[in-house]
Amino acid sequence: MVKKYLYLLILLVAGYTVSGFSQPFFPGSNPHQTTQKSWHARSITELPFIATLNNRQDGQQVLKSFENLPINASDNTVLKLQKYVVLEESTGTWCQWCPGGIYYGDSLSQSYENVYVISVHGSDMMENTEHMNGTGLTAYPSANIDRNYTGKGISEWFSSVNEALQSVPVASITVVNTFDTVTKELSVTVSATFSQNVSGDYRLGAVIVEDGVTGPQPQYNQSNSYSGGAYRPMGGFETLPFFIPANMIAYNCVSRQLLGGYAGEPESLPELISAGETHDYTFSYILPEDRDEDLVYVIAWLIKPDGKIDNAIKSPYLNGNDNAKPVFLSNPITEAYVNSNYSYGIFVHDPDNQGLTIVDTQLPEWLSLSSTISVGHIHDKAILSGIPDSPGDYEVILTVSDGENISIQNFIITVEEEMSGSWDLIGEAGFTTGQSQNYDLAVADDGTLYLITNENDYLEVYKKEEGSNWVSIGLHQLKGWFGQIEIASDGSLYIAYSYDFNDVYVKRYNGITWEQIGSSPTSGVQLGLVLDSEDHPIIVLQDFNNNSKGLAYIYDGINWSVLGGTAYSTVGLAGVWNVLRIDENDIVYVLWGAFDYSGTPAYVSKYDGSNWIIVGDGPVGEANVYYYPTFDIDDNGYIYVAYPAGSATKLLETFKFTGTSWINTGSNLVGGATEHCKMRADVNGNIILAFSDISYNGNISALNYDGNDWTFIGPRGFTGTGGNYPVLDVMGETPYVGYSDLLQDGKATVRAYLKQQIAVIHINPSEIVFDTTVVNYTSEAALFIVNQGNAVLEVTNLNSSNNVFTANVNQLTIEPGDTATVAITFAPTLEQWYTGTIAVQSNDPVSGYLEIPVSGYGIIENAVNELSEPNIIWPNPASEMIYVHYPTAISKIQMINYSGQAMYEESVDGISTEISVKGFRPGVYFIKIFTIERVITEKVVIK
Repeated sequence: MVKKYLYLLILLVAGYTVSGFSQPFFPGSNPHQTTQKSWHARSITELPFIATLNNRQDGQQVLKSFENLPINASDNTVLKLQKYVVLEESTGTWCQWCPGGIYYGDSLSQSYENVYVISVHGSDMMENTEHMNGTGLTAYPSANIDRNYTGKGISEWFSSVNEALQSVPVASITVVNTFDTVTKELSVTVSATFSQNVSGDYRLGAVIVEDGVTGPQPQYNQSNSYSGGAYRPMGGFETLPFFIPANMIAYNCVSRQLLGGYAGEPESLPELISAGETHDYTFSYILPEDRDEDLVYVIAWLIKPDGKIDNAIKSPYLNGNDNAKPVFLSNPITEAYVNSNYSYGIFVHDPDNQGLTIVDTQLPEWLSLSSTISVGHIHDKAILSGIPDSPGDYEVILTVSDGENISIQNFIITVEEEMSGSWDLIGEAGFTTGQSQNYDLAVADDGTLYLITNENDYLEVYKKEEGSNWVSIGLHQLKGWFGQIEIASDGSLYIAYSYDFNDVYVKRYNGITWEQIGSSPTSGVQLGLVLDSEDHPIIVLQDFNNNSKGLAYIYDGINWSVLGGTAYSTVGLAGVWNVLRIDENDIVYVLWGAFDYSGTPAYVSKYDGSNWIIVGDGPVGEANVYYYPTFDIDDNGYIYVAYPAGSATKLLETFKFTGTSWINTGSNLVGGATEHCKMRADVNGNIILAFSDISYNGNISALNYDGNDWTFIGPRGFTGTGGNYPVLDVMGETPYVGYSDLLQDGKATVRAYLKQQIAVIHINPSEIVFDTTVVNYTSEAALFIVNQGNAVLEVTNLNSSNNVFTANVNQLTIEPGDTATVAITFAPTLEQWYTGTIAVQSNDPVSGYLEIPVSGYGIIENAVNELSEPNIIWPNPASEMIYVHYPTAISKIQMINYSGQAMYEESVDGISTEISVKGFRPGVYFIKIFTIERVITEKVVIK
């Protein structure tokens, strides 16, 4: 358990706070209810959980009011006054359970007009340190009710409020505000009229409160553990992502400034007070410029000698209104391109919980506005979308109304000339069954896509083949986290994951079922997975069984073992945020964070076949990593790294290793915060980077690096309505990005950037090696031609340079996204080694002429030795070693599988050699023995 606690500690220090420390998550707020209601006799009970979003049902649990009767002066009889209850709630944007406090506080405010909820923020951008320290609260969310019922969890709020409402106050409270809109001077006069004789240190005080508070991402993002509904419905928060973007939420009843301090103003009241007396005290305050006077109000109170709140009252807003104005939460998207889809997700909020309507007061003809949808009392939303047909500046005026007040958002959309491509939908949008926390995306050579994601605590793998929708392939692994996915040379699928943040497993999908690869090698989190050239799986992770160091494990076909025999993370207390890559020479590289309490720098380690070496002998950059680092290696062996830097700013930094040192290729690339970075190199050596563009309404953006400059791929923030958990893979030069689609309630969507009206050819395999074929017989292999473009691909000629290799077709027409299969036939006429090329001509403007190397060996019938003579190869069948001996000098040995793929090759100088076949899959293989005189092909069985 110590190891797991260390992991939690790492999360804590890195930012995920468990108690009262800071990290961007999201807090709650409680709406400001000012409209007058009639009071109904009804007891307060626990509010039931209700999943209704558009028509909230709260049971209207209301307390019977006390009559404000005067005091009978003749006999000094004490008559009951109206009681108002104050609930001071601890909350913070970093607190993942605080949406529960938002919902319960909102429910109290909406149900009982004489209950005032105050959100006291700690360790976030809205922190009121004096108020938080005064409460003494350490659990989040929890609350003090009238400072009499203290430290109450949300499940106790209704019952505690009910008890507090039974108490009889000694005074009624009034508050009068005088506000100068020019100087921002605020005068607050608090009065108390006493219904009985009292003595002691009674005090008057107040707190300035603000509704509809918004701010930039990521500082105002709300953490939300109710996401996905696993922890029951919570007023609509179950439909929102784990990190609610700042453009989707506002904070209400935020404590801004105590007047008179937490305990009230000393000597603001006399020691002895008689029944019927009224006393007042005036506070002065300068309202800061960043406060919205239209949404600021005052809660005034009377503090008893024991420090508890006797009674309270709430003022109108400083503008004199009792009804709050609606608030636009989202910032408009002001860039668009001809013939590319424009989408702007509009989010608004009303502190009074009034039904809102978003109206298009002025729109260009190419835009349309959807209907308004409500999500609890969190926000109302609509989508502004369309496809512009000509460049220019277009004015947009949007209005939101609660039936009484309106707010206006006015902006200009600048439409530029048509781009070279567009982010097109791949399959259906929102194809997962629940909200998706995506881990990895892979595109097979035949164009099949795979997505591994966690939805509602279950790890799932989805597959999309040509012409079909996305389908689950039946993993359904409970408590599977940190999933990674790789495609083997034979097209089979491998995944790695951590079960319940503990044991790590690797599985293979054989097309029907999932097979576990060995036993669990260890336990840990933050995994990486690759396959070497022989399809041996290699994983890296933060290893709980090795003091949370970063370790790599390789499977040899029988057992898992530690690659290199030791940890690659030789710096810091732990190896975290591990990303794994392997180059064409089977050299393994790991990007990892060297966790330390002072910060987490990024390192890249390389396994040279014997030892782990830190690339560049030091960290990648000077700035520490804020989660989500990524990297890749191009075909020239250059290493590229990207990560959000710092714990608060999250500015995007990129680096390149030149072979001798790390250089910075971009600093603060997008001018704001980023998260969830994913990087891949394309076929041309360009670096593709996808990420959550936090400072751009939390949308997903993608960048391309051509060796000199970073440029956006398509429009910045191409998702338009936000997005989370982007994943990336590249096929040829086409990037595919999967993400949690906020427009689809957090379900997964995948898009690809396709060039406009261009056919893009991709051929697999890139080389064909036929099995040994008997002379005058034939062998056949499949050549897959994929159209990755969005224009029809016309293959005008398939021509062979050697007539022993032929294609079954000469011309093809392939629709965008489709795949054509061409049969290539090998028909040898002599016993010899044949080589040639298949030339493919098409209308692809970049790769219009391609050549596919083909080869095969023709052999005389009966010359193929089914079980070879022992003087050539032995033993046969074999399980560990194969020994080769031939009377004349051998120049080269190849071992080829039944599909014609070269699994092993070495140069030989002599008449004997040996081949280790440990880890080879059981089956039939061919050994090609190259001599000066001829090529001998021997068939061998691996068991």
